[in-house]
Amino acid sequence: MLILIFSALPAILLFFKVPSFAFGEGVWWILRWKNETTGSGISFNLYILICLAMAIGLLGLLWRSRH
Repeated sequence: MLILIFSALPAILLFFKVPSFAFGEGVWWILRWKNETTGSGISFNLYILICLAMAIGLLGLLWRSRH
């Protein structure tokens, strides 16, 4: 799913001429989009995404064991 987002999102963002942005701040950023005259690109902070996925998985396991 992440590969699909990684490949389709830049085309969509370029098509709609979305300005540069970032989700998160400092070291806690999750996604950055750069759309400037020098180029464009998207990058994901895999460390934060993996930690987030592990936390959601752990919560899912704890929820399942309770019910």
